[in-house]
Amino acid sequence: MNARLWSAGRILAPAEAMVPLTGDATLRGISVFEGLMAYRRPGSSSYAVVSLASHLTRLRQSAALMRLPAARLTDDVTAGVRALLADETADQVYLRPTVYLAHGYCGGEAQTSLFVSARAVESPGGRPFDCVISTLRHVPPSSYPHKAKVAALYAFYRLSRIEAAEAGADEAILLTTEGSVAETPGASVFAIKAGIAYTPPIAAGILPSITRATAIEILAKQFTTKTVEANIAPEFLADADEVFLTGTMDEIRHVRSIGGQPIGTGAAPLTSRLRDAYLQACRKGHPSPPAGTEVFAGGHRGS
Repeated sequence: MNARLWSAGRILAPAEAMVPLTGDATLRGISVFEGLMAYRRPGSSSYAVVSLASHLTRLRQSAALMRLPAARLTDDVTAGVRALLADETADQVYLRPTVYLAHGYCGGEAQTSLFVSARAVESPGGRPFDCVISTLRHVPPSSYPHKAKVAALYAFYRLSRIEAAEAGADEAILLTTEGSVAETPGASVFAIKAGIAYTPPIAAGILPSITRATAIEILAKQFTTKTVEANIAPEFLADADEVFLTGTMDEIRHVRSIGGQPIGTGAAPLTSRLRDAYLQACRKGHPSPPAGTEVFAGGHRGS
């Protein structure tokens, strides 16, 4: 299914969408965005948009950090999500609200626009990832507002993913300039060792991932598993019992190998249980949905 767009109160076909070629969103990638997953509730026409309130909070913070005024952001994104899901029937939909700089690169009054896109996606399922350690280092937190989800940074992440693909891997793991584990281009990294989960701290310059926070909460509440936020050497990942990724698109993803070296025994019992619990919370709201999840009406399937 092709992506559909909502902007300025109406749904557009992709061919109708217009962004000025000389605007700074095009020339310099000045925009901020969020990735939202909407899961169709079993036996229902409604969708659970996971952690919508949390994503809206981060989008507002991103816009503020990048000096992008967006006064009606919450109302506009919510309206766009509602309109796009109203006639949707896919089981899983990826929604991407974006605030971009239309005019006013620096100096003067910045003018922004907002749109929301939607496209049906398949669940990654339980397929594990093979990763590599990227030769490109993560942008240090002193160089940009790392708590903002800035589109321009993903041009850099693209190079890491190309590097991984050329090595025959599924994803790249980025290191900080000091050589500790940061994140992948789209997910947070966790390692399980002796029953304890380890993950890099936000202060390492990683995005404050909402899925990461949900995973930490489930580990603590449902599995009584402690999570330690600490700088992690890449060698620690290689010696871990399990390694997994968390992110909107990846959900909870088992890492089978890094640089061709298998992780642990190859089994990932805690990762598997965590994935099942996360999807139960997202899809069925059981035992409770992730914080900030909201439910919207969807379209009815044909008979």
